[in-house]
Amino acid sequence: MTNPILPAPASFPPERSERAQAPEFLAKRGLKLRWMRNTDLPWLRDLYATTRSEEMRSMPWDAQTKRLFLNQQFALQHEHFVGHFSDADFLAIERERGKPIGRYYVTRGDPMHIVDIALLPEHRGRGIGTALIEQTLAQARDRDCGVLLHVVKANAQATKLYQHLGFTIQGDVDSHWMMRWSP
Repeated sequence: MTNPILPAPASFPPERSERAQAPEFLAKRGLKLRWMRNTDLPWLRDLYATTRSEEMRSMPWDAQTKRLFLNQQFALQHEHFVGHFSDADFLAIERERGKPIGRYYVTRGDPMHIVDIALLPEHRGRGIGTALIEQTLAQARDRDCGVLLHVVKANAQATKLYQHLGFTIQGDVDSHWMMRWSP
């Protein structure tokens, strides 16, 4: 379902395949990373919808209205990510045979910035996100730089994971915590 009100989606930046190396933990499990392509937008839209499914259950809208809302929200998020983090690595997480199961967006500046991480529901809680974050922390440690991320305050499980990995809350930004990890 497309929305004629929204402009055509922004394109992902050019591929930098040398940055798409999966951590050993993931590679041993048949997972790999690859650069995002514009043809990924339909499944990314569906992935985004899964991240808001709990919230949508309480909305008194019909299914079509919910989907239209989620499509609009995804388009705005995508425009923001591509526009504000054009230097980010926009990576798809794939199973064997190229089946995408999630996304990982990270900048490599100083500090590094985990822009977004999202997995399909059936792949959450299996160590995939933790492995990606730990790889990013190892890269930051090698470069002696910090790592930033933002997490929705209502996502207590993710906040707890980030704290377990050494992130501390540095600020309160509307509905999100700003968190930082330092080597």
